[in-house]
Formats: sequence, structure tokens, C-alpha cells
Amino acid sequence: MIFWMAEPDYYFDYTEETIDEWAKDVWKLLQKILAKMKNGGFTKSKYGFNPTKNGYQTEWESAKGIWESPNDLIKGNKVIKPIAIG
Repeated sequence: MIFWMAEPDYYFDYTEETIDEWAKDVWKLLQKILAKMKNGGFTKSKYGFNPTKNGYQTEWESAKGIWESPNDLIKGNKVIKPIAIG
């Protein structure tokens, strides 16, 4: 959800060297999220989020290969249902 709410499409035309200084922290955060997703991170969540159901555009083109998004990021995350004890 953080990735999509940060409006990543704004950053698609930039690299770390070309992004404005004021936008660099968000650019780096988005890249960290992408890297973690590509390496199998974020496999569990208490809260579900589907970007398309929440109105976010998920099909985008970028000339920069650093913005390739894993399928799980585009489809949304899976929620782990709590187990009731007792």
C-alpha cells in the first residue's frame, strides 16, 4: 500500500542520479520496496491491499529497467487470517 500511495509513476523517468534532491528519499524507498519484493520479501500481511481495486494504475511503462514490478506487487498482497485460540 505504501508503494502505491507514494505515486510511483511520478518517479519512473528518473534514476538516483537524475531525481531532484527533494524527491530522492521517496525514490529510494520505492526502490527498496521493489528490491525486497523481487527477493521474496513481504510474504505475510495482516492487512490486504489490491492496488487495482483501490483505483491505482498498475500497468505502466518506464524506460528505466529499475522499475520492473513483480507480479505480487501488481496483484496485491495476500492476507493471513488469524487463528482463533480458545
